[in-house]
Amino acid sequence: MLFFSGKNIEKEKQSCYNNIQLNERGMYMKLIPEQVLLLEKELGELLDKRNILREQKEYTNSHVSVDGESSCYTYDEREAIQKCSDRIRMVESLLRLCDHISSPNSDIITYGSHFSVEINYSEDESEVFNGFLVEEMVTTEDPNLFFSTKSYLGKALLGKQENDSISWQLPNGEVISGTVLGVEKHVEKIKK
Repeated sequence: MLFFSGKNIEKEKQSCYNNIQLNERGMYMKLIPEQVLLLEKELGELLDKRNILREQKEYTNSHVSVDGESSCYTYDEREAIQKCSDRIRMVESLLRLCDHISSPNSDIITYGSHFSVEINYSEDESEVFNGFLVEEMVTTEDPNLFFSTKSYLGKALLGKQENDSISWQLPNGEVISGTVLGVEKHVEKIKK
């Protein structure tokens, strides 16, 4: 149910949801395969939710009380359906307009890389993160599995490879450091 005509896709790209798909360089965002899967799943759930909301109203209307209960949508019902419809258009737009990139076949961390990194908060405290590097969070990605290149960790990881050291300074002046433990090639699906 895409709302684009396809007749003049470039013009449509220019005019629709530019604030979402365009990154700071004026280019369309890159989506990794795992993000596409999540967006497709979310789209299906939203379509189901909107249909349920509409069906509930239709059922209610078919069982109108004798005293002539109104068959019009209430403000809350309209609001819920509109919210679903808006997000559906947004997800369709993301799927249609964003650049879909494949998982990289490289030892260097870039968009779509699956990595493992150990972060050292202090001499006694460290934590291992395994995740995907993405250009931007676009849906309900798990923040412990997807890391944006706009985050401190994402910025530090971009261009690194196994055994490289990383570090960044927090706004309070504290320096966080870590080590890249590994970069996995061709990860196609999210482990459930």
